[in-house]
Amino acid sequence: MQIQLNPPSFGDPGTFKFVQEYFRRLIAAVAPWAAGKRLENVSVKSSSTSIGHNLGLQPTGIIITPRGNATIWQAQKPDATNVYLQASTNTTCDLLIY
Repeated sequence: MQIQLNPPSFGDPGTFKFVQEYFRRLIAAVAPWAAGKRLENVSVKSSSTSIGHNLGLQPTGIIITPRGNATIWQAQKPDATNVYLQASTNTTCDLLIY
């Protein structure tokens, strides 16, 4: 991976916004999950459950944080519109999709 960012000039007007954008791009380049989509309190059934992510592309990873006492796994490979999860029992979770 090649990261090309021009460092900010601290004498320019609007430097704060420029620096914010600079670091946002830097973080997004080195930590893809930082540019991902967070979904909270998502219901997952004991059968395959499709969950829309609206990323516009196929995710490269999913971080699942269960809210209940259940095991949650990917039921099938995600696509450009949905991720597919299944749980040991009906439950909820938080997702970070990137």
